[in-house]
Amino acid sequence: MIEAAAALAAAHFAAPLAYYSYARRWLRRPWGVESREGHTPTITIIIPTYNEAPLIEAKLDDIARQDYPPDKLQIIVVDSASTDGTPEKAERWARQRRVAVEVLREPQRNGKAHALNLALKHARGDISSSQTQTPTGQTPRP
Repeated sequence: MIEAAAALAAAHFAAPLAYYSYARRWLRRPWGVESREGHTPTITIIIPTYNEAPLIEAKLDDIARQDYPPDKLQIIVVDSASTDGTPEKAERWARQRRVAVEVLREPQRNGKAHALNLALKHARGDISSSQTQTPTGQTPRP
């Protein structure tokens, strides 16, 4: 009985301890990321949408208010076959504010993962971010 308990305890504690020791050594090695003075990375912001016409302009306004160089910002709106004019509103917003916004249109709804993958094919940024939260001050639809 004691042998079984000892074997169980060894398996229960030894494997995680071995993994922890390995991971700790691995995480200390150099990652190959270098900081360059004066370098500002290009950021791609991806906005997957479906029938977001009441919210898309506020969401784009939130992004435009950011204090980041416009030439280092890529905005991609991926519309999944909206029926409420969401892509048209995004394009109109971009024309009125003279902001570069790429609007990609899916002919049918394929889900958020498909929309994000489509956008990532067009992304040119060093960093990509998906924006799916409700803009400031807006109430989400039920």
